[in-house]
Amino acid sequence: MSFLSLYFNRDCIVCASDDLVSIEQNGKRIPLEERSPKFQTIQTPGGPVLLGCVGRSDCCRQLVTGTRRMVADLGTTLDGLREGFSAEILKAVYEKRPTSSLPPECDAFQVMLAGYDAAEQRMRVFAYVLDNGDFKEIELTANPSNCVGCFGWAIETDFADLDRFSDYVGRNAPKHDLTWVAQRLADQTNKIKNKYPNAVGKASYFAALVPAGVFVLPQQFPPAPEVSLQPVAANAENAAGAVGRFFVGTYHKIESAIESALNGSARMFVGSITTPPAGGQPTIGNNDGGAGNQVGEVKTHFFGSWKTPIVFNAAGATTQTGATGTGSVSNGQNAIDGSDTTFATISTGTSGTAELDLTTVAGVSSRYSKATLYVLYDIPQNDGSAFVDIQYNQGSSFLGDLVSRNDTCGLTTASIDLPFGLNLATVSVRAVASSPNITLRIYNAYVKVVD
Repeated sequence: MSFLSLYFNRDCIVCASDDLVSIEQNGKRIPLEERSPKFQTIQTPGGPVLLGCVGRSDCCRQLVTGTRRMVADLGTTLDGLREGFSAEILKAVYEKRPTSSLPPECDAFQVMLAGYDAAEQRMRVFAYVLDNGDFKEIELTANPSNCVGCFGWAIETDFADLDRFSDYVGRNAPKHDLTWVAQRLADQTNKIKNKYPNAVGKASYFAALVPAGVFVLPQQFPPAPEVSLQPVAANAENAAGAVGRFFVGTYHKIESAIESALNGSARMFVGSITTPPAGGQPTIGNNDGGAGNQVGEVKTHFFGSWKTPIVFNAAGATTQTGATGTGSVSNGQNAIDGSDTTFATISTGTSGTAELDLTTVAGVSSRYSKATLYVLYDIPQNDGSAFVDIQYNQGSSFLGDLVSRNDTCGLTTASIDLPFGLNLATVSVRAVASSPNITLRIYNAYVKVVD
């Protein structure tokens, strides 16, 4: 049956697995010399996810093969995998298993799916278990007090001990790092292995996820073996008979120092990247890889100031609100704070106008080869009767429209290359909504400069 455990909170997941001690073939248990984990780290377009399977190894192999096909051929993300793991699909996989002479506790099939949900900005863990003949999805992270999940071998006499373990880790994990958590999961797995040596193997494989991706644990906590794979459609026949031990996609190990990244054989430095915040927009590399890759360096220059212009109110007096009538500008500082998750709001209400200006880009003293202006925005409200304008200027001189549209849109990045030789310190952005029932939100604005 084996054993898989994990610790989770909003910001991290740590997973531990024993090694595979046997598989089922034609309903019989066959000991294995090769050891395999009960989970795979699968890189999806939306970020890495953990897929865990325990119980009938023939069912686990079939589910892993199908999951590989979904990710490699369709680019499926965490949400897509949840849809694929429907009760009907899991039940069909389980019911097609060969008849088994094994005891009931060894004829089980449990599935775990976990990863970061960017929309909700939190980690999510789902369990799929058989309940009255049907598989049911249970979100373990739906209850914030939950922090530990265990799958696989356990009998009723072990439940109290697992509850005590969950309470201990839940109270102490926030005081420690992820390595401490991995060690506690290993200790608990080995404790169960010593009690049931014919059913559970030693703690052998580990994984940790944070919002930015895979967190690399120290070498005493080895990850699941990495296997380079072709898309399943190109080799479906071989994949169908493969052992249920796969690594899918590209493995991104996160290091914060060049020295750490180079600490291994056959490695070379190809460049660095500043990763986006949780929920932020994708970033590009810093062009610092050297002459073998791309020459030069990309620097990001944020706007340093925001303001609302002086306007005349209904009584004829001037105010520096940037708005007339029912219009308003709020949280202007969020447009220049460097975060892709906060925003300034420009709203006209039922009968007003509103404007926000961004100024004071850091100047560039050296000669540069390219400068590109970026503005991240969305328009959640627009009745279509008028245009929203985001303009870019040099001082008081109008350079052009970056955005001009009369519809709504989700989070969008607008960009334009600035004229060569322009003094960047004179560049400004003007966001204007001049008709009723418009809401424009500016999340970020900056200039990327290639030296």
